Amino acid sequence: MVLDAASIDRLTAEARILAEQARAAELAAAAGRTAEARAVLATAQADLDSAVALEETAGVITVERRREVDAARRRIAGIAADAYMRVGTDRDDLLSRLRVGTGGTDPGYVDAQNTRIFADQALRATRADLARGEEQLRVAEAEERAAERSVEDRRVVADQRQGAVVALEAAEAAVRDRPIEVEVTANVASLLEATGPTILGDSLVGAEDMAAFVRARGRPHPTVDVEELALAFVDEGGAEGVRADLAWVQSILETGWFSFANSMVYPGDHNYAGVGACDSCSRGFIFDTPQLGARAQMQLLKAYADPTTTAASLARPSVLRPPERLSVRGCCSTWMALAGVWATNREYGVKILTLYDELLRFSAQRRSAAPVPPPA
Repeated sequence: MVLDAASIDRLTAEARILAEQARAAELAAAAGRTAEARAVLATAQADLDSAVALEETAGVITVERRREVDAARRRIAGIAADAYMRVGTDRDDLLSRLRVGTGGTDPGYVDAQNTRIFADQALRATRADLARGEEQLRVAEAEERAAERSVEDRRVVADQRQGAVVALEAAEAAVRDRPIEVEVTANVASLLEATGPTILGDSLVGAEDMAAFVRARGRPHPTVDVEELALAFVDEGGAEGVRADLAWVQSILETGWFSFANSMVYPGDHNYAGVGACDSCSRGFIFDTPQLGARAQMQLLKAYADPTTTAASLARPSVLRPPERLSVRGCCSTWMALAGVWATNREYGVKILTLYDELLRFSAQRRSAAPVPPPA
Protein backbone atom coordinates (compact mmCIF):
# COMPACT_ATOMS: atom_id res chain seq x y z
CA MET A 1 0.00 0.00 0.00
CA VAL A 2 1.40 3.38 -0.99
CA LEU A 3 1.40 5.92 1.81
CA ASP A 4 1.56 9.66 1.42
CA ALA A 5 2.06 12.46 3.92
CA ALA A 6 -1.62 13.38 3.85
CA SER A 7 -2.65 9.84 4.86
CA ILE A 8 -0.15 9.80 7.69
CA ASP A 9 -1.23 13.25 8.87
CA ARG A 10 -4.88 12.23 8.86
CA LEU A 11 -4.27 9.14 10.96
CA THR A 12 -1.97 11.04 13.27
CA ALA A 13 -4.67 13.65 13.81
CA GLU A 14 -7.19 10.90 14.53
CA ALA A 15 -4.82 9.28 16.99
CA ARG A 16 -4.34 12.59 18.75
CA ILE A 17 -8.08 13.09 19.11
CA LEU A 18 -8.45 9.61 20.55
CA ALA A 19 -5.50 10.22 22.88
CA GLU A 20 -7.03 13.49 24.06
CA GLN A 21 -10.36 11.80 24.67
CA ALA A 22 -8.63 9.00 26.55
CA ARG A 23 -6.77 11.51 28.71
CA ALA A 24 -9.97 13.45 29.33
CA ALA A 25 -11.64 10.25 30.52
CA GLU A 26 -8.64 9.41 32.69
CA LEU A 27 -8.62 12.92 34.12
CA ALA A 28 -12.35 12.76 34.85
CA ALA A 29 -11.83 9.47 36.68
CA ALA A 30 -8.91 10.92 38.66
CA ALA A 31 -10.96 14.01 39.54
CA GLY A 32 -13.79 11.75 40.67
CA ARG A 33 -11.45 9.81 42.96
CA THR A 34 -10.09 13.07 44.38
CA ALA A 35 -13.60 14.39 45.01
CA GLU A 36 -14.55 11.18 46.81
CA ALA A 37 -11.40 11.40 48.95
CA ARG A 38 -12.19 15.03 49.83
CA ALA A 39 -15.69 14.00 50.90
CA VAL A 40 -14.24 11.27 53.12
CA LEU A 41 -11.74 13.79 54.54
CA ALA A 42 -14.58 16.23 55.28
CA THR A 43 -16.40 13.51 57.23
CA ALA A 44 -13.23 12.65 59.16
CA GLN A 45 -12.60 16.33 59.93
CA ALA A 46 -16.18 16.75 61.13
CA ASP A 47 -15.72 13.74 63.43
CA LEU A 48 -12.47 15.27 64.73
CA ASP A 49 -14.11 18.65 65.34
CA SER A 50 -16.93 16.95 67.22
CA ALA A 51 -14.45 14.99 69.35
CA VAL A 52 -12.47 18.15 70.11
CA ALA A 53 -15.66 19.90 71.20
CA LEU A 54 -16.50 16.97 73.51
CA GLU A 55 -12.95 17.04 74.88
CA GLU A 56 -13.25 20.76 75.66
CA THR A 57 -16.61 20.22 77.37
CA ALA A 58 -15.17 17.34 79.39
CA GLY A 59 -12.24 19.55 80.42
CA VAL A 60 -14.59 22.30 81.59
CA ILE A 61 -16.61 19.79 83.63
CA THR A 62 -13.43 18.36 85.20
CA VAL A 63 -12.26 21.83 86.23
CA GLU A 64 -15.68 22.55 87.74
CA ARG A 65 -15.73 19.24 89.67
CA ARG A 66 -12.19 19.87 90.97
CA ARG A 67 -13.23 23.34 92.09
CA GLU A 68 -16.22 21.89 93.96
CA VAL A 69 -13.99 19.28 95.69
CA ASP A 70 -11.48 21.95 96.72
CA ALA A 71 -14.30 24.12 98.03
CA ALA A 72 -15.67 21.21 100.11
CA ARG A 73 -12.24 20.57 101.58
CA ARG A 74 -11.87 24.23 102.48
CA ARG A 75 -15.29 24.17 104.15
CA ILE A 76 -14.28 21.15 106.24
CA ALA A 77 -11.08 22.86 107.30
CA GLY A 78 -12.99 26.04 108.13
CA ILE A 79 -15.61 24.21 110.19
CA ALA A 80 -12.88 22.39 112.16
CA ALA A 81 -10.99 25.62 112.81
CA ASP A 82 -14.13 27.43 113.89
CA ALA A 83 -15.09 24.58 116.24
CA TYR A 84 -11.63 24.66 117.80
CA MET A 85 -11.84 28.40 118.37
CA ARG A 86 -15.29 28.09 119.95
CA VAL A 87 -14.92 24.82 121.92
CA GLY A 88 -11.23 24.48 122.57
CA THR A 89 -9.22 21.27 122.96
CA ASP A 90 -10.30 17.93 124.44
CA ARG A 91 -8.34 18.79 127.62
CA ASP A 92 -10.36 21.98 128.09
CA ASP A 93 -13.52 19.95 127.63
CA LEU A 94 -12.39 17.45 130.28
CA LEU A 95 -11.71 20.21 132.84
CA SER A 96 -15.13 21.68 132.26
CA ARG A 97 -16.69 18.28 132.87
CA LEU A 98 -14.79 17.92 136.19
CA ARG A 99 -15.92 21.29 137.38
CA VAL A 100 -19.52 20.54 136.64
CA GLY A 101 -19.18 17.15 138.37
CA THR A 102 -17.98 18.66 141.68
CA GLY A 103 -20.99 20.85 141.86
CA GLY A 104 -19.57 23.84 140.09
CA THR A 105 -21.27 25.59 137.26
CA ASP A 106 -19.73 26.32 133.82
CA PRO A 107 -22.19 27.94 131.38
CA GLY A 108 -19.47 27.85 128.75
CA TYR A 109 -19.54 24.08 128.82
CA VAL A 110 -23.13 24.01 127.63
CA ASP A 111 -22.36 26.43 124.80
CA ALA A 112 -19.35 24.35 123.84
CA GLN A 113 -21.42 21.20 123.68
CA ASN A 114 -23.97 22.86 121.43
CA THR A 115 -21.22 24.21 119.19
CA ARG A 116 -19.67 20.74 118.96
CA ILE A 117 -23.00 19.23 117.97
CA PHE A 118 -23.54 21.80 115.27
CA ALA A 119 -19.93 21.41 114.06
CA ASP A 120 -20.25 17.62 113.90
CA GLN A 121 -23.42 17.89 111.87
CA ALA A 122 -21.84 20.40 109.49
CA LEU A 123 -18.75 18.21 109.12
CA ARG A 124 -20.80 15.12 108.33
CA ALA A 125 -22.81 16.95 105.70
CA THR A 126 -19.75 18.58 104.17
CA ARG A 127 -17.83 15.27 104.14
CA ALA A 128 -20.77 13.68 102.33
CA ASP A 129 -20.65 16.51 99.79
CA LEU A 130 -16.89 15.97 99.48
CA ALA A 131 -17.34 12.23 98.88
CA ARG A 132 -19.91 12.88 96.16
CA GLY A 133 -17.72 15.58 94.64
CA GLU A 134 -14.68 13.30 94.59
CA GLU A 135 -16.69 10.56 92.87
CA GLN A 136 -18.00 13.03 90.31
CA LEU A 137 -14.43 14.27 89.81
CA ARG A 138 -13.19 10.71 89.16
CA VAL A 139 -15.96 10.22 86.59
CA ALA A 140 -15.22 13.59 84.94
CA GLU A 141 -11.49 12.81 84.75
CA ALA A 142 -12.21 9.41 83.19
CA GLU A 143 -14.53 10.99 80.62
CA GLU A 144 -11.92 13.63 79.83
CA ARG A 145 -9.25 10.94 79.29
CA ALA A 146 -11.64 9.03 77.01
CA ALA A 147 -12.37 12.24 75.07
CA GLU A 148 -8.63 12.87 74.67
CA ARG A 149 -8.12 9.33 73.29
CA SER A 150 -11.04 9.85 70.93
CA VAL A 151 -9.48 13.06 69.64
CA GLU A 152 -6.13 11.32 69.11
CA ASP A 153 -7.77 8.45 67.21
CA ARG A 154 -9.79 10.78 65.00
CA ARG A 155 -6.78 13.01 64.35
CA VAL A 156 -4.86 9.98 63.08
CA VAL A 157 -7.76 9.11 60.75
CA ALA A 158 -8.06 12.72 59.53
CA ASP A 159 -4.30 12.85 58.86
CA GLN A 160 -4.54 9.63 56.84
CA ARG A 161 -7.45 11.01 54.84
CA GLN A 162 -5.54 14.24 54.23
CA GLY A 163 -2.57 12.25 52.97
CA ALA A 164 -4.83 10.34 50.58
CA VAL A 165 -6.25 13.60 49.22
CA VAL A 166 -2.76 15.03 48.68
CA ALA A 167 -1.66 11.88 46.84
CA LEU A 168 -4.77 11.85 44.62
CA GLU A 169 -4.41 15.56 43.87
CA ALA A 170 -0.83 14.91 42.78
CA ALA A 171 -1.96 12.02 40.58
CA GLU A 172 -4.69 14.17 39.04
CA ALA A 173 -2.18 16.96 38.35
CA ALA A 174 0.19 14.46 36.75
CA VAL A 175 -2.54 13.34 34.35
CA ARG A 176 -3.52 16.94 33.59
CA ASP A 177 0.08 18.05 32.94
CA ARG A 178 1.16 14.97 31.01
CA PRO A 179 1.82 15.88 27.37
CA ILE A 180 -0.08 14.01 24.69
CA GLU A 181 2.30 12.15 22.42
CA VAL A 182 1.13 10.52 19.21
CA GLU A 183 3.36 7.83 17.73
CA VAL A 184 3.47 8.41 13.98
CA THR A 185 5.23 5.10 13.39
CA ALA A 186 2.33 3.24 14.93
CA ASN A 187 -0.09 5.00 12.61
CA VAL A 188 1.95 4.03 9.56
CA ALA A 189 2.06 0.45 10.83
CA SER A 190 -1.71 0.54 11.23
CA LEU A 191 -2.00 1.17 7.50
CA LEU A 192 0.57 -1.39 6.44
CA GLU A 193 -0.53 -4.13 8.81
CA ALA A 194 -4.30 -3.54 8.53
CA THR A 195 -4.68 -2.61 12.17
CA GLY A 196 -6.41 0.49 13.50
CA PRO A 197 -9.78 0.88 15.22
CA THR A 198 -11.68 -2.33 15.80
CA ILE A 199 -15.12 -2.98 14.40
CA LEU A 200 -16.42 -3.93 17.82
CA GLY A 201 -16.45 -1.33 20.55
CA ASP A 202 -18.16 1.80 21.82
CA SER A 203 -19.07 4.77 19.65
CA LEU A 204 -17.38 8.09 20.31
CA VAL A 205 -19.93 10.20 18.44
CA GLY A 206 -23.62 10.39 19.29
CA ALA A 207 -26.62 10.20 16.95
CA GLU A 208 -27.22 13.96 16.96
CA ASP A 209 -23.68 14.76 15.75
CA MET A 210 -23.79 11.90 13.24
CA ALA A 211 -26.94 13.29 11.63
CA ALA A 212 -25.67 16.88 11.74
CA PHE A 213 -22.47 15.77 9.98
CA VAL A 214 -24.49 14.44 7.03
CA ARG A 215 -26.72 17.52 6.93
CA ALA A 216 -23.67 19.82 6.93
CA ARG A 217 -21.52 17.96 4.38
CA GLY A 218 -23.84 15.99 2.12
CA ARG A 219 -27.18 16.03 0.35
CA PRO A 220 -29.21 13.07 1.61
CA HIS A 221 -32.18 11.90 -0.42
CA PRO A 222 -35.38 13.70 0.66
CA THR A 223 -36.99 10.41 1.70
CA VAL A 224 -34.16 9.61 4.14
CA ASP A 225 -34.70 10.89 7.69
CA VAL A 226 -31.04 11.01 8.75
CA GLU A 227 -31.90 11.92 12.35
CA GLU A 228 -34.13 8.87 12.75
CA LEU A 229 -31.63 6.71 10.91
CA ALA A 230 -28.73 7.85 13.13
CA LEU A 231 -30.76 6.85 16.20
CA ALA A 232 -31.37 3.43 14.63
CA PHE A 233 -27.62 3.02 14.00
CA VAL A 234 -26.78 3.87 17.61
CA ASP A 235 -29.51 1.54 18.86
CA GLU A 236 -28.57 -1.44 16.69
CA GLY A 237 -24.84 -0.86 17.05
CA GLY A 238 -25.14 -0.72 20.81
CA ALA A 239 -27.16 -3.94 20.82
CA GLU A 240 -24.47 -5.87 18.92
CA GLY A 241 -21.42 -4.05 20.31
CA VAL A 242 -20.47 -2.52 16.93
CA ARG A 243 -19.03 1.00 16.67
CA ALA A 244 -22.11 2.75 15.30
CA ASP A 245 -20.29 5.98 14.42
CA LEU A 246 -17.79 4.12 12.20
CA ALA A 247 -20.59 2.08 10.64
CA TRP A 248 -22.30 5.42 9.91
CA VAL A 249 -19.18 6.62 8.10
CA GLN A 250 -19.11 3.34 6.15
CA SER A 251 -22.70 3.99 5.07
CA ILE A 252 -21.85 7.54 4.01
CA LEU A 253 -19.24 6.09 1.66
CA GLU A 254 -21.53 3.31 0.42
CA THR A 255 -24.53 5.58 -0.29
CA GLY A 256 -22.88 8.85 -1.30
CA TRP A 257 -23.95 10.68 1.87
CA PHE A 258 -27.30 8.84 1.71
CA SER A 259 -28.11 10.40 -1.65
CA PHE A 260 -27.94 6.95 -3.36
CA ALA A 261 -26.74 8.64 -6.54
CA ASN A 262 -25.29 6.10 -9.05
CA SER A 263 -25.95 3.34 -6.52
CA MET A 264 -27.07 -0.27 -6.99
CA VAL A 265 -29.57 0.23 -4.17
CA TYR A 266 -32.36 2.77 -3.76
CA PRO A 267 -33.51 4.85 -0.79
CA GLY A 268 -36.57 2.65 -0.32
CA ASP A 269 -34.37 -0.47 -0.08
CA HIS A 270 -33.15 0.68 3.37
CA ASN A 271 -29.80 -0.88 2.49
CA TYR A 272 -27.09 1.46 3.76
CA ALA A 273 -23.91 -0.54 3.26
CA GLY A 274 -24.33 -2.23 -0.09
CA VAL A 275 -25.26 -5.51 1.58
CA GLY A 276 -25.71 -8.11 -1.16
CA ALA A 277 -24.44 -5.76 -3.88
CA CYS A 278 -21.47 -6.91 -5.94
CA ASP A 279 -19.72 -6.13 -9.23
CA SER A 280 -21.73 -8.81 -11.06
CA CYS A 281 -25.04 -8.20 -9.22
CA SER A 282 -27.93 -6.12 -10.50
CA ARG A 283 -29.16 -5.05 -7.05
CA GLY A 284 -28.48 -5.48 -3.35
CA PHE A 285 -30.72 -6.73 -0.56
CA ILE A 286 -33.96 -4.96 0.33
CA PHE A 287 -35.12 -4.43 3.92
CA ASP A 288 -38.58 -3.43 5.03
CA THR A 289 -37.64 -0.55 7.37
CA PRO A 290 -34.65 1.71 8.15
CA GLN A 291 -34.31 -0.03 11.52
CA LEU A 292 -33.99 -3.45 9.85
CA GLY A 293 -31.51 -2.04 7.36
CA ALA A 294 -29.34 -0.73 10.19
CA ARG A 295 -29.73 -4.07 12.03
CA ALA A 296 -28.59 -6.06 8.99
CA GLN A 297 -25.46 -3.93 8.68
CA MET A 298 -24.58 -4.22 12.38
CA GLN A 299 -25.19 -7.97 12.49
CA LEU A 300 -23.07 -8.52 9.39
CA LEU A 301 -20.25 -6.38 10.80
CA LYS A 302 -20.35 -8.35 14.04
CA ALA A 303 -20.11 -11.60 12.09
CA TYR A 304 -17.10 -10.25 10.18
CA ALA A 305 -15.39 -9.23 13.42
CA ASP A 306 -16.26 -12.08 15.79
CA PRO A 307 -15.61 -15.69 14.73
CA THR A 308 -17.92 -17.00 17.49
CA THR A 309 -21.01 -15.12 16.28
CA THR A 310 -24.09 -17.28 15.74
CA ALA A 311 -27.73 -16.52 15.12
CA ALA A 312 -28.40 -17.46 18.74
CA SER A 313 -25.71 -15.09 20.04
CA LEU A 314 -27.12 -12.05 18.24
CA ALA A 315 -28.94 -9.59 20.46
CA ARG A 316 -31.91 -9.46 18.08
CA PRO A 317 -33.40 -11.82 15.50
CA SER A 318 -31.15 -12.22 12.47
CA VAL A 319 -32.34 -10.51 9.27
CA LEU A 320 -29.70 -12.19 7.08
CA ARG A 321 -28.27 -15.67 6.64
CA PRO A 322 -27.20 -17.18 10.01
CA PRO A 323 -23.67 -15.95 10.80
CA GLU A 324 -22.39 -19.51 11.31
CA ARG A 325 -23.06 -20.16 7.64
CA LEU A 326 -20.97 -17.22 6.41
CA SER A 327 -17.52 -18.01 5.02
CA VAL A 328 -16.29 -14.56 6.06
CA ARG A 329 -17.20 -15.03 9.72
CA GLY A 330 -14.33 -13.76 11.88
CA CYS A 331 -12.29 -12.53 8.89
CA CYS A 332 -11.88 -8.90 9.90
CA SER A 333 -11.52 -7.48 13.40
CA THR A 334 -10.68 -3.96 12.18
CA TRP A 335 -12.08 -1.52 9.65
CA MET A 336 -8.79 -1.54 7.77
CA ALA A 337 -9.14 -5.28 7.27
CA LEU A 338 -12.42 -4.81 5.36
CA ALA A 339 -10.45 -3.62 2.30
CA GLY A 340 -10.72 -6.27 -0.38
CA VAL A 341 -13.29 -8.23 1.64
CA TRP A 342 -16.36 -6.07 2.19
CA ALA A 343 -15.43 -3.99 -0.85
CA THR A 344 -12.97 -4.68 -3.65
CA ASN A 345 -11.33 -1.28 -3.22
CA ARG A 346 -7.98 -1.79 -1.50
CA GLU A 347 -8.25 1.71 -0.01
CA TYR A 348 -11.64 0.94 1.55
CA GLY A 349 -10.34 0.98 5.14
CA VAL A 350 -8.30 4.14 4.61
CA LYS A 351 -11.34 5.93 3.20
CA ILE A 352 -13.46 4.91 6.19
CA LEU A 353 -10.85 6.10 8.71
CA THR A 354 -10.17 9.32 6.81
CA LEU A 355 -13.86 10.24 6.81
CA TYR A 356 -14.14 9.13 10.42
CA ASP A 357 -11.40 11.60 11.33
CA GLU A 358 -13.54 14.33 9.73
CA LEU A 359 -16.56 13.20 11.75
CA LEU A 360 -14.55 13.35 14.98
CA ARG A 361 -13.33 16.85 14.17
CA PHE A 362 -16.85 17.96 13.27
CA SER A 363 -18.27 16.56 16.50
CA ALA A 364 -15.52 18.17 18.61
CA GLN A 365 -16.01 21.57 16.97
CA ARG A 366 -19.78 21.31 17.34
CA ARG A 367 -19.52 20.54 21.03
CA SER A 368 -17.02 23.34 21.63
CA ALA A 369 -19.36 25.81 19.90
CA ALA A 370 -22.40 24.73 21.90
CA PRO A 371 -23.54 27.26 24.53
CA VAL A 372 -22.51 26.42 28.08
CA PRO A 373 -25.58 25.87 30.29
CA PRO A 374 -25.84 28.23 33.28
CA PRO A 375 -24.80 26.77 36.63
CA ALA A 376 -27.57 25.13 38.60
